[in-house]
Amino acid sequence: MTSGFNHTALHLPSSRTIGHSFGKHASSYDRFADIQSDIILHVRSLLTATGETISHPWVDIGSGSGLVGHFLAKAGLGKAPVGFDLSRECLHYAISHHHYRNGCQGDCDALPFQSDSLSAISVTSVLQWTQNLGRIFEDFCRVLSPGGTLVLAAFVTGSYQELSEVRTALGVPDPIHVLPEHQLLALVERSGFTITKSSLFQRTYHYASPLKLLRHLVGTGSTAHQDSPPASVFAFSREYRRRFERNGSVPLSCRALALIARKK
Repeated sequence: MTSGFNHTALHLPSSRTIGHSFGKHASSYDRFADIQSDIILHVRSLLTATGETISHPWVDIGSGSGLVGHFLAKAGLGKAPVGFDLSRECLHYAISHHHYRNGCQGDCDALPFQSDSLSAISVTSVLQWTQNLGRIFEDFCRVLSPGGTLVLAAFVTGSYQELSEVRTALGVPDPIHVLPEHQLLALVERSGFTITKSSLFQRTYHYASPLKLLRHLVGTGSTAHQDSPPASVFAFSREYRRRFERNGSVPLSCRALALIARKK
């Protein structure tokens, strides 16, 4: 669902644009979310290793189609969270297809929940669309009750490196924000959490062509190229092939930090 990284000048889409894009593709998200699904399964393995289960009230922030609730429920680690998302369509899909308890439409930059009111928050493959991560983590800490659980997976520097290189070569700005994993860990701890377990997810995915890769990004709601004119898509495909095609496929590298933390 991401398309590169940039540590200096940020070119993040507006919340309205992000919500519209993901809502438009809510029904296709599960079918194309191979990377996001693997990251959630990695998070699930961390929960299993720590012996933790998620108790209510639990809010899944940036819940999208509801895959977090789906995969955790299958493992008996938690069920029926409250969805929180920019997209009304995604919330409806999570409730109707993945048994979410209910949904709340909103932005993680401004959580509407009362202080010390939640037992758990899950946030996976979401924070790349946000800018002020320090303030966001402080708000996560605010709404959790003492001892409450934060379940997090966030893309980090080096994720989708190939995609970023091609965009840079074409003079196209990167529309997301990620940090090195050590900075992300430090932000979480400074915001009032104790990290109980963390692990780095790393995997390289292969696609038959750059257009197939883009289809997966667009199918999960990525705003990266879906509105690009045909000439731009052709230039992207040609440059990606020139740089990275090997043995009839093109790679896409993923790096994401997964962690379990508790509010102090």
